[in-house]
Amino acid sequence: MKKILGIDVGERRIGIAVALGENVFEREALAAGKKSISEILEIIKEEEIEEIVIGLPKTLEGREGKQAGLARGFAAKLAGKTSVPILFFDERFSTVEAEKRLRGMEVSERGLKERIDSMAAAVILEDYLK
Repeated sequence: MKKILGIDVGERRIGIAVALGENVFEREALAAGKKSISEILEIIKEEEIEEIVIGLPKTLEGREGKQAGLARGFAAKLAGKTSVPILFFDERFSTVEAEKRLRGMEVSERGLKERIDSMAAAVILEDYLK
């Protein structure tokens, strides 16, 4: 079964999820910063990742804005350090869906903050796998 890493790139945190076949699992979000690329490389090695899907935020009109530039820049840095194929996937509404799911699970406000980025990465992966 193919293992896919889902990444939701943010300014403060990077959401992480792993798909094994059709099953998607959240992982703890990483702090955005200099160490995040090396931490992701460790996950790639540890999980034997075969493909990476990075959420590409677009506007409602389908255009790329500042956040898309952040995701593309992150992907370029990661691509320079790994041979694992990297794909982009439209992530419109992934954070909204992630929040809806977490609130449905009655996660506390603190838990929401801690998990929303990785839940968004899970949503991106699930949508990609459809």
